Order: sequence, then structure tokens, then C-alpha cells
Amino acid sequence: MPIPALIATGLSLLPKLPALWESVANLFGKSAPKKIEEAADLAKGILDTIQKGNISPAQQVELQKIFASHEEEMARILLEEKKLEYSDIANQRELNKVYIQSSDEYVRRTRPKILRELFGLVAVYTILAPVLIFLSIALGSTNIETLTSVLLPIGKYLFSLFCAAYLGYTTARTVDKRNPTLKEQSNLLGKVVNLMT
Repeated sequence: MPIPALIATGLSLLPKLPALWESVANLFGKSAPKKIEEAADLAKGILDTIQKGNISPAQQVELQKIFASHEEEMARILLEEKKLEYSDIANQRELNKVYIQSSDEYVRRTRPKILRELFGLVAVYTILAPVLIFLSIALGSTNIETLTSVLLPIGKYLFSLFCAAYLGYTTARTVDKRNPTLKEQSNLLGKVVNLMT
């Protein structure tokens, strides 16, 4: 059953509209939520009911009336969410612009030398490990299980190390670009950002 746009929007925003919790819950014979999580569960339950076609025309009309009476508030919430989304995009664009315009070659590439070397090591290992296993099979080695049990943990370690280094570096660069004075502070966060950038 197709869901009217007003109802779909209203149910998606229900956790952010506490004034509607009781009236919406009463319409479906449910107890009014007291927490945001409960309101989200209520909205999901009603959405499932509508999708299954288990809602009467009278309930649908009443639900539309409830959401229509708060349409302006819903539009304001949606606008605020869009503003936050666009602000995040603008911040990311500014951050990328700073990377591109930097005089530092490594900052322009957004990846320092150690990350490129780690990636190279991971790439070589990804090719080399299967080659070693195939060579062992071709040479009739009986120690394939031993070889695999040695190669697998090394691979896991290398991949984990690269992921941790990459995430740590990009986080530190983001923090540094948003607050350039942070690394000059003497607190723990300042020292960590200074060390990683």
C-alpha cells in the first residue's frame, strides 16, 4: 500500500516531535512513548501496519490531520537537517581545498610517506602470499597448513595496521584543519594531533 508523503514524512520525524507522541499512539491503541527510542519504535510499527494495509481509512485520515497540524514544525526540522547536511559538505569542500592548496607535497596528496609505504607493503603481500601457497602446492609440500597458518596472521596484522594508520592520520588531519591551534596546546589531544600530522 502506498504511503502518503505527509504520513511518511511525519512518521520519519516522529521521534523529533514529542508533542505528537500521545495523539499518534492513542490513534493506534498504543501507550504513549516516553523516550525517543520508543517513539522511533512506534513510528516503525505504524509504518509496518500501513505497508501491510492494516490501517483503516478513518485512521489514515486522522493520522494525516495530526501531521498536517504540525506541518510547519516538520518543515522547520527538515530545513535544519538540510542546513546541517550542506554545512558538512561545505566543511569537507573547504578541507579538500586546504589540502589541494597546501605547499606541502604530502598534505596535497593527503597521505604521508609511511601510509604510501604501508599500502605498498599490503599490496605486495596480497600478491606474494597466494604465490607462495601455489608454489608450495606445485612443489608438493606437505606443510601447506603450516604455511597458511603463518601467512594468515601476518596478512591480518598488515591490513589492520594500515587501516588503523589511515584512519588515525585522516582523523588527525581533519581535527588539525578545523582547529589549527589545537596542536599547539599542551594537553593530550594537542600532543597526539601534533605527533600524527
